[in-house]
Amino acid sequence: MKRISYLALSLLLFVPLACQKDAPVDTSGVDPVAQSILNAIARGDARSVYDAYFTPEYKSDMTPKEWNDLVAGYRELLGNVTSVKRLRGSAKWVGGQFIDGEVAYNVTWEKGVGEMTLDVTKENDWKVRQVRIASPQIDERVDKLETELTTDPAE
Repeated sequence: MKRISYLALSLLLFVPLACQKDAPVDTSGVDPVAQSILNAIARGDARSVYDAYFTPEYKSDMTPKEWNDLVAGYRELLGNVTSVKRLRGSAKWVGGQFIDGEVAYNVTWEKGVGEMTLDVTKENDWKVRQVRIASPQIDERVDKLETELTTDPAE
């Protein structure tokens, strides 16, 4: 009888975890977070997004001032957002306890186009582990800065 009880308890505890591990995860809850990030960039209000959505690990990698400076650079280089379209999103359960994922958006700004990718995690709410914005304008600026840094001023 003990063995049957143990087996039944094991099935109740472990079968849901195994099924949950392979179940698709809906990442549509990330969309309002992405829109908030883009709105904050447009308003120049980087701190609100930093406080509300960034994981403690991301905050330890980037100070509020660094995030603010980055947002100011994006805003100066790209202008305001004119449209956003979700490109892809995927997420998976990790250890049956939390979700890790990545969601990408095609973004059109006043001065160009690009892609914003959010590395996200979810325990209770969606939180951002990293924001990546890529565009030809950013690549061009980075190339120019690298050239300036590697060019000898005496030449």
